[in-house]
Amino acid sequence: MKGNSALTYRTYKWNEQVYCNRTYTHPETKKLFNLSHMAPKTIKVRYEYSGTFKNKIKGELYVRVIFSHHCYTKTMQDTDEKTVLVTEYENGVIKEQRIFDETRYKYTFTLLDVITNISYKICRESRLKGKVIRLEEKDRSNPQKGIYILMKLKAKDESLFLYVETAHYRNN
Repeated sequence: MKGNSALTYRTYKWNEQVYCNRTYTHPETKKLFNLSHMAPKTIKVRYEYSGTFKNKIKGELYVRVIFSHHCYTKTMQDTDEKTVLVTEYENGVIKEQRIFDETRYKYTFTLLDVITNISYKICRESRLKGKVIRLEEKDRSNPQKGIYILMKLKAKDESLFLYVETAHYRNN
């Protein structure tokens, strides 16, 4: 390693009182929210581009998609009186506490469709190293407003992994 850089160890502790077997139980209403559609899955991604001699090169790849809990949770604010769903730690120190967000949860069903059809979407490179941004459901009167999806693509051995890190409404 260079200089004083140290590895960051991230761990998560789920609140077992409200989360079990990919299901969130609202603590007051006892309503169940099934999160099984957010389990990792493999999708087929088609690609097409122009080669050096303007010949079209087409193909398809299989990509393992992993959804972060950030897709259906949000950061707990000091004013929130909601039950913590997951606590995030960095090197054993609490980094953030996250609560269930029903708005984000409802979007996860659309998000799943967006990701499985990502071959047909235009994505932009983020200023964050190795990250890709997709702005979905743009508002015609405000093109910067919409659903912000942040992803990271990694290759391990001969496999590709797409980490969907977050998806939420945002004004840029």
